[in-house]
Amino acid sequence: MFRRGLGQPALFAIIYTSVASAIYFSLGVVTSRALGLTPVVYVLAGIFFALACTTYVEGASLHQDRGGATVFARYAFNELVSFVAGWMILLDYIILIAVTSFSATNYLAAFWSPLGSGTDELLLCFAIVAYVAIRNIRGFSKTRVNRIAALVVADLGIQALVIVLGLFAFFHLDTITDTIHLGDTPTWGDTVFALGVATVSFTGLESASGLSGEVAVGRRGLKRLVGAAAIIVIVVYTGIGIVAVTALPVVGNATSLGRNYLDAPMIGIAESFHTDWVASTLKYTIAAAAAATLIAAANSAMMGLSRLAYSLSTNRQIPSAMGRLHASRSTPFVVITIAAVLAAGLTIPQDLELMVGIFAYGALVGLTIAHLSIVVLRYKEPDRGRPYRVPFSIRVRGGDLPLLAARAGWGPPGSPEASCSTSSTARRRASRSRGACSSPRRRCAASATRRSTGRSWSP
Repeated sequence: MFRRGLGQPALFAIIYTSVASAIYFSLGVVTSRALGLTPVVYVLAGIFFALACTTYVEGASLHQDRGGATVFARYAFNELVSFVAGWMILLDYIILIAVTSFSATNYLAAFWSPLGSGTDELLLCFAIVAYVAIRNIRGFSKTRVNRIAALVVADLGIQALVIVLGLFAFFHLDTITDTIHLGDTPTWGDTVFALGVATVSFTGLESASGLSGEVAVGRRGLKRLVGAAAIIVIVVYTGIGIVAVTALPVVGNATSLGRNYLDAPMIGIAESFHTDWVASTLKYTIAAAAAATLIAAANSAMMGLSRLAYSLSTNRQIPSAMGRLHASRSTPFVVITIAAVLAAGLTIPQDLELMVGIFAYGALVGLTIAHLSIVVLRYKEPDRGRPYRVPFSIRVRGGDLPLLAARAGWGPPGSPEASCSTSSTARRRASRSRGACSSPRRRCAASATRRSTGRSWSP
């Protein structure tokens, strides 16, 4: 057990694990839909990630309970909205575990090709999911954080190397621009779908927000964390996107990356280098790093799921038996086991694009609820201490309206009514439910009682 022992590097490592893994499994799906607009889609995805990061940091610093968006929604709205957010994110965690486990097998197939298809692939998927479940039943520790941090540093180095070498070897602006015919190649529908898929990295924020009660990071540290994460995501996502569509350019209305390397797109980039030893070295290095990062991301997703499920069970939003704690490890082993079985089942169709598409939908619903919750809490709890605040707020009818969260959570960019609609919602919620916080307070008191009896979960 440990309390407030994690600092800024640990939070960044947990967040970036999911961000890095998203490139490994989403790049093929995004390029197959966005085609020449892939770099633009990833720029927008990086901006959306930065907005999400500010929202989650303010929310987690405001209410330091496990649960992420579900906690924000409970205090901002009511149990029903919290319930919807909780179930959406739970299902997304399960799908993410399935996606990352499935993708890891396709990268490991670089070392032995049968691992990339058929029964061998499924058996390896099941083994990875079982490993993730066992690790999370055993609990979270500081040594595990150190290993994740080392993996993040190595992965950042490899991705930066791929970007530099790829730009030097393949970049020609005409290769990108000549293939873009807005509304036709790609279609608007495919572009929007690709953008939704590209934003799936927000689950790393959910996992990190589940550690809010165990974090010792000051106001300046939180600002540095948000800034560093946003810049790195935008640079890496955009760089990889540019290299992808120049190394394997769009021909007609398709790209080889989406057609031949959908399940392991970074391998496709590595094999595009003309120098054999460079291609071979990059292929096996990327395969090893991708597999390790994807498995680490599955671990982070299971950690986030287990903490969220425990929070939901203590608030009776899922059956209490599902949040039952292990006798010696104090981890919710029941829900971890159920999630592992469901995740393994989702890999059976061996359809990455289907899983990613379903995952993106649920992720965007949860993210929207998180943004709106922060806006509402600015009006419901204006005087509550906030170690971090979403920047760029304006005074609207007695409250501080966070423009970034408002724009991200309500209405399309550029919509003139978006901010007004959001602030109106916030004011109505605040005026109707000043006393609604009693329910969360009672639950906090119940959680305090459980902690005093030694049954709180803090692995």
